[in-house]
Amino acid sequence: TKCLQSLKEMYQDLANKGIYCKGEAEFRGYNVLLNLNKGDILREVQQFRPSVRNSPEVRFAVQAFAALNSNNFVKFFKFVQTASYLNACLLHCYFNQIRKDALKCLNFAYTVNYQRSTIFPLENIVRMLLFRNLEEATDFINYYGLVVADGSVELNRSAFLEPESLPKPKKSLFVGQKLTLPIGEIVSGGPQQHMTPHVPFCSFNAQNKYTGENSVVDPASNLQKVSVDIIEPRMGEENVKMEAAQPQSSFLLRPFPSVLVPSSAESIFQPISQPLSPTPKHQPEYSDMDILEIAKALMYEVLEEECKEISNAGADYVQTAIWVSDATLNELVTEAMSGMLRQIASVVI
Repeated sequence: TKCLQSLKEMYQDLANKGIYCKGEAEFRGYNVLLNLNKGDILREVQQFRPSVRNSPEVRFAVQAFAALNSNNFVKFFKFVQTASYLNACLLHCYFNQIRKDALKCLNFAYTVNYQRSTIFPLENIVRMLLFRNLEEATDFINYYGLVVADGSVELNRSAFLEPESLPKPKKSLFVGQKLTLPIGEIVSGGPQQHMTPHVPFCSFNAQNKYTGENSVVDPASNLQKVSVDIIEPRMGEENVKMEAAQPQSSFLLRPFPSVLVPSSAESIFQPISQPLSPTPKHQPEYSDMDILEIAKALMYEVLEEECKEISNAGADYVQTAIWVSDATLNELVTEAMSGMLRQIASVVI
């Protein structure tokens, strides 16, 4: 987030001056937990100084990263059970992601092929994936196309679906149980200090006279001051009206003195000279060779991007082909073994 990015920059500025903060390791760990799906987060961890990199907070975040990216859902949810409240809240963002991968893994591991189904107890899924109850687990499993009936899940490779988006996250009971202290104490890392309310000071009395910087505000004097401020403008307006009504004869009968304008002042009224027009900017000139080099660079960039897309698509195709070939090989081996076992059994019998 933007706040953590600003905090990291502050940590770096202080580290350049040889100043280190006490809670840096904690917030470095939070930053790693927020970016578990980014592969370059480990590169950032390697740049930490040893005291922060080897701290329990950062080590926990790195272990959670390894569990999530290796699809080790058993280890991931063990980390959730042993995590602090704030760490568990951050790991809760990945619950549906790891649950989807775990359900896909179980569906593939407990089924022989695409034609046969396998019954798996629903309670085991609730326990392994930390669902709140059977209803929450049923809704999650139905979202991916599997059928739940009589307290069991019918695992089927052909029925498993992968929607584009994950289901909406729901409140976790296990994370809520970790909230044993007020939120303020958890965030501050200890008991909160009692804050006394600030008493404002006023440097003026009711007559608007300066009394110093150590006089406390008196509510009664404030009210009196407000009333005085309201009355005084009215009195000032009446004085202005009375002065305007009196004839200013003395001012009219007094002759104006002759004013001599100095020579220096005459220069002020001289006509203003027009500013010179700016000189036209020199337009850069490009030769044909420069334009050719730029065109080549642009063409190479486009070709590089296209080659990357083609190579990525080819790698995905090869990976899918390997996965399909492995599945087909397993099916063929299973069928061949079953045929051989039938022949051996018929000969023996």
